[in-house]
Amino acid sequence: MSAGREGRHAQRPATKEMFYDYSGADAGAQSGAFAGGRCSGSGDDVWTSCYLPHDFKRLVSIHVVLIEGVYLAGMRMTVATNWAEVGKYYNSNGESGFRVWNAVANRVNELNIGDLVDAGALFPGSYIGVQCTYLTNTNAIILGVRIRYK
Repeated sequence: MSAGREGRHAQRPATKEMFYDYSGADAGAQSGAFAGGRCSGSGDDVWTSCYLPHDFKRLVSIHVVLIEGVYLAGMRMTVATNWAEVGKYYNSNGESGFRVWNAVANRVNELNIGDLVDAGALFPGSYIGVQCTYLTNTNAIILGVRIRYK
């Protein structure tokens, strides 16, 4: 007799999600009932600190969650990451890159930054820092970071 549908799914670990509010910003901003860090002018930076819980096995995805401020083809933002376990040096683990996308005013969007984190170097209890920085044409409110993990 087969295990049936429930049996097959019971064998796979569930994907879990966490959302981390932005931790700090050069300036705060709000749109409707949402609040976040402003990333819309020269010198604007927004930081988010994330903690991987005890049941973390592997990273499935990581996204910056934001509200776009204007309609714009080719909105740009620089994203930098660092990660480390307790007792390790964060500054030896990090990546940076930039994102370009077509923005729609007042839309909540998620930017995939999975290529800026070495998923194989993450363990339960690790910390991930994400910095979003203004680049020409950025006009957004950074709400935080969403991770999916198994």
